[in-house]
Formats: sequence, C-alpha cells, structure tokens
Amino acid sequence: IFEMLEKTETKLDEQLALLNRQRDNLRQRQCMIKFLRDFGKNERRVQLDGEGYFKVAHDTRHTFIVQVGELEVKVLGTVFNVCAYQDEQDVTVVLLEGKVGVHTPSSSLIMKPGEKMNYNKSTHKFTTEKVYPEDYVTWTKGSLYFQNESLDNIMKALSRVYDVTIHIDSPRIAKERFTGTIPGGGIQNALNIIMLTSPFRYEVKDSVIVLKEK
Repeated sequence: IFEMLEKTETKLDEQLALLNRQRDNLRQRQCMIKFLRDFGKNERRVQLDGEGYFKVAHDTRHTFIVQVGELEVKVLGTVFNVCAYQDEQDVTVVLLEGKVGVHTPSSSLIMKPGEKMNYNKSTHKFTTEKVYPEDYVTWTKGSLYFQNESLDNIMKALSRVYDVTIHIDSPRIAKERFTGTIPGGGIQNALNIIMLTSPFRYEVKDSVIVLKEK
C-alpha cells in the first residue's frame, strides 16, 4: 500500500512543479493527481484522474510513469497530454515531443510525435491516428479543442471546466458532432459558439442548463 499525496479541485490550467524539473498542467475542477512521498527516488510515478499536460525532464535513471488504472504511460523525457477520467470509457494520449511507451498487462505500444492513442477500458484495445498535437493542448492557454466530438461528450467537458450541470433533452442532439476551438469566456460563450453549427437551443432551469432541439 503506497501513501500518496494528492492535488484535487484545481483551478483551470493550474500548473504544478512536481520534482526533478518536470512540470504539468491540470485541467478542470475534478482533476486529481497523486504521487508517492518518495517520488523520484527510484522512479517518477504519478496517478492521474482527469487531464494533464506534461513536460518531463530527461532522466535515464528514473522513468516517468503516468498511471491510469491498468494503463501506464512510460517516458524518459518528452512532452505529452493524457486525458483519463474515471467516468469516461476511453483514455487518450497525444504526443508532442519525444517518445513514450503505453503499456497494459496484455499489450504495449510505442508512440511517435504527432500521434494520438485511444485506449478503450472495456475492450482493452489500442487505436492510433495522426493529429496536429498542438490542437489538443489549447486548454493550457484557456481554449478547448474538439475534433468530430459528440455534443454529449462536449457537454461533459464543459460541465467539468465551468462547474455547471448540463442536461441534454434530446437523444438526437446528444449524437450531433462538432469540430472546432472554443476560446475562454464562460459557459454561455461556449454554448453560443457551438450553436452556430448545431441544431439546439438552451435555457436555464434551477441552475441547470438544458439543451433542447430548435
């Protein structure tokens, strides 16, 4: 049993300096990162629930490991983004610089810069695709980027970022897809931008935002 330190309920884009010069940004209020009290003695291991952007100092003697359940992302020195929420089915890793290995008890994968890896917790399968990795770390500068994402998942993300409750009143709306960057400016600004290309309207009832068909 390991005694862990943890950081929870972070402000948006709060930056932490762990140890040994690696840095990370944590996204959204429900994000949590845990690390051992003897972090860096033998290895640099953290546990993540949420989304984090990591810049890891090169150290061949101490591997840096981001652990998400049975999934481990192992690096020596690199820049990458990990998105891993307990209530979501997929874990994603986007690599900006360097090289990382992604490992589970049954399989492993080596990533190259410009790749995005998706890992499904139910099927235990990896998929990879080429992307523009900078798009996936715009949140570190106050913006949000989505690529062909369902409104259902987008609203979950907005709920975390702005600490609000959002209910979708129509299954058809939930399946709508959106691609684009949403700058900071509050929840209403985000919804108004998405409404430009999506067939919904919204209203506020008892502090809950409800999305309805137009």
